[in-house]
Amino acid sequence: MTRASDEIPQSEHNKDNKHRIDRALSWLRKSEATKYDEEKFICLWIAFNAAYGVEGTDANEVETAKFKSFLRKIRKYDKQNDIGESFLDLDDKDLERKPIRNFLTNRHVYKPFWNYVRDKQDDNWSAQFDRENNSALNALDNKLTNNNEVDKVFNIVFERLYQLRNQVFHGGVTCGKNGWGWIQIKDGGCIMAKIVPVILKIMDANLDYDWGKIAFPRIGGKPWTGDRPS
Repeated sequence: MTRASDEIPQSEHNKDNKHRIDRALSWLRKSEATKYDEEKFICLWIAFNAAYGVEGTDANEVETAKFKSFLRKIRKYDKQNDIGESFLDLDDKDLERKPIRNFLTNRHVYKPFWNYVRDKQDDNWSAQFDRENNSALNALDNKLTNNNEVDKVFNIVFERLYQLRNQVFHGGVTCGKNGWGWIQIKDGGCIMAKIVPVILKIMDANLDYDWGKIAFPRIGGKPWTGDRPS
């Protein structure tokens, strides 16, 4: 990844951007080193969270609102349509398994489905699920020919990924290849492995943009080793 920080006049948000990218890259490298699907997805989500996470201004701010705002900014600076190209790579006709289509059609990463399972009230979830999927799949069939189609798929996929994130981090899936929830973890990890490096590439090319103040800034000149601070 090309680093542009030396060419940009340093400001407080330049520093924050460099730190968030360094953190994200450390988790991305860890995801590439593991052979376990669960660990891969977890590391990739942490990498993504390191990229979009900002200092909170409202205790009631919804996490999804934060990363959706971030995704809009990423698309704004995605001048080469790298996000769209990545989705098409995940849908390549030569792939034996197409993770993006499998993920989109998996009801277990769709929040309204689980709302129905819990309270039996939202019995329209299936029709809504089909409408969203048809919209996204038609956009893929059309080869994402315009920005609206890319945005549509981007938003739907990350809403589903966030639902998977909640399942994993809140203990809602079983660990192991034959565990309940394994297949969505595998597909979700494949998607994240393709998209997260692209997101970091876009951020790295725009270090002068204010991506937000990081919530946990670095303290001190080097990592703490456990010694008592002087």
